[in-house]
Amino acid sequence: SDISAGRFVNPGHDIECSWFLMEEAKYEDDPELRAKAMEVFDMAIERGWDLTLFNRGQHIHGIPEGANIVTVNINDDEAVRRAMEGKHYDVIAQWIAFKPERVQRDIDLFLGKCDQYILISSAAAYERPMRTWRITESLSLNNRYWQYGRDKRACEATALAAYREKVEGERREARVS
Repeated sequence: SDISAGRFVNPGHDIECSWFLMEEAKYEDDPELRAKAMEVFDMAIERGWDLTLFNRGQHIHGIPEGANIVTVNINDDEAVRRAMEGKHYDVIAQWIAFKPERVQRDIDLFLGKCDQYILISSAAAYERPMRTWRITESLSLNNRYWQYGRDKRACEATALAAYREKVEGERREARVS
């Protein structure tokens, strides 16, 4: 067949989706949903994708079998640098950045260590009151009522500014060569 498996399976999103499903299964105490989430994760792993988790080692229950665990405190910059020495990742997904300083620190730490940095944000960043029940990226990032939402918006702005700076740098390099 000339059809790419990537059209049916996007392992990065499969892993991300399985994590969300596992969290929901834990919240709802739903073993059937957890089993389905593990099927999705296992399918991505079977296709050759791997998952490395940086974890302090205090809460390792629920981590899927087959995940590589790096025990390190993500708040210890030097320990993270040592743990990443000589390694390169396709994607680094940041789940716990709540302040723009943390995102900037990630950019400084992970620059050159990954091909893509994904900041997991929050619906709290979007405008309030909601005009509709559906949250899409076309909504205004303007939560005037909750500091957490404003901080997540600032995190997004920090990541976007770094991306734009990188793209502009690549364009300048392309013009020079």
